[in-house]
Amino acid sequence: MSMQLNELAYGDIHVGALLPLIILVATLLINIILPVVIKATHVGKISFLMTLLGLTATLLQTKPPTQAVMTIWPHLLQQTHWIAIIQLLSVAITLLIVVVMYAEHNLHPARLNLSFIFMLVLLMGAYLLPACQHWLMVYTSVTFMSIATTMLMYIHTGHKRGILASQKYLLYSSTIASGFMLFGISYVYGYSGSLDIVQGLIASAKAVVGPAIVPQVSVLFALLGLLMLLGSFPYQFWIADIYTALPCSLVAYLSTITKVAVVGFLVNVGYTIYVIEGSTEILMFRNLLAIIAVVTMAIGHMAAFTTQHIGKLLAYGGIAQTGALLALVVTDLSSYSHIIYYLIVYTLMNITSWLSLDALYKNINGFHLSDYEGVGKRFPIVSLCITVAILALIGLPPTSGFIAKFVLWNKLWESIQQAPSVCIPILWLTSVLGTMISLYYYLRIPYTLFNKLPKQARTLPVGRFSFVHCILIVLTCLLIGLVVV
Repeated sequence: MSMQLNELAYGDIHVGALLPLIILVATLLINIILPVVIKATHVGKISFLMTLLGLTATLLQTKPPTQAVMTIWPHLLQQTHWIAIIQLLSVAITLLIVVVMYAEHNLHPARLNLSFIFMLVLLMGAYLLPACQHWLMVYTSVTFMSIATTMLMYIHTGHKRGILASQKYLLYSSTIASGFMLFGISYVYGYSGSLDIVQGLIASAKAVVGPAIVPQVSVLFALLGLLMLLGSFPYQFWIADIYTALPCSLVAYLSTITKVAVVGFLVNVGYTIYVIEGSTEILMFRNLLAIIAVVTMAIGHMAAFTTQHIGKLLAYGGIAQTGALLALVVTDLSSYSHIIYYLIVYTLMNITSWLSLDALYKNINGFHLSDYEGVGKRFPIVSLCITVAILALIGLPPTSGFIAKFVLWNKLWESIQQAPSVCIPILWLTSVLGTMISLYYYLRIPYTLFNKLPKQARTLPVGRFSFVHCILIVLTCLLIGLVVV
């Protein structure tokens, strides 16, 4: 009897579940070979078409498993409904940014081809990470994402400051964060005798050997590679320098897909611990993430409060948003519909804000807030889009960001009632106070665009309607429309 591909297995390996990854690898290989077999002038267009086709096929082949948990590769990879949703979101983000990059037409065909190659490598890491069950698979996924991020930074920066920023990121990600991560993994292995992620975390939380702080520190070290990708404490310092040295469309991609993948991994681990232990989560895991989230929020809000650089303002605000994403993992994981909603809304508002800033910057050619005084009436569509995105980032109606923020606070409050921990109330209070602070620094952008007059007369180009504007309009409508979900 013939078997369908989705049911095909070789030994204990489910080949059908690996089909999306196989498609990604095939698309990557085609993009690598293209410059050798076709003319240089056609590389960009053919590479775009092949990447578009490969990502669409990957999107269609990524399906939730028929059972609650499906083992793809024993002790290495698994598939659940939650993992499938995160993978679908990661592929959709990549597909959108690939279209935006091609529509901008500001890269040499060879550089465009290289961009698609490393975006596929980054997507492979983001696709694998939520499904990982083994620490070495996590390390492999993080390495994929870190190296691809570094190369994308290098490809898209043509000036000394950008090149130094990419080298700085490579230094911290491939040496310091990577070394600490391996050090932490070795300690977790020492407590559990296994490189299985969940078993290691449970064993570390229940360890009674040595000082009580050592298990927590070892788990923190094991997570440092993921925190580097997130740009959270203690690795938040690279965010502003690198984000302001890159094209905003690339920043929209890097600041979204890595966070979605890491949160997807952490939620999957937390949910698995919840199932095994029969309680909300192990207290150590929750408290550790709560502390990191609190410090990350505080740093982001304080830094954004003082800057006059609109790019850095969004970057520092993004650090605070990272703390909110980590707060999701601290909530009750017996259900995760609220996390799915928050991640989708975060994706929409983050990409919309950066793409809108990119469209404005191309006409204004400046990043200081004073450069944007009174330009809202000159570029009404883009200015309205970034205003809606800003309202969503704050968590104000009538945007879906309001619903997402309200649901987060509600779930944190429920966790406070369920778990005796001082860290979660502090996290809830920090989130509320941080939102009040963000009212000041975020609303400076729409206020400057629409309410302030330029200090001196200047000639601005006539804004032209483009394909990217169409994307921005769709994303903005979704930000408002998802309120009813």
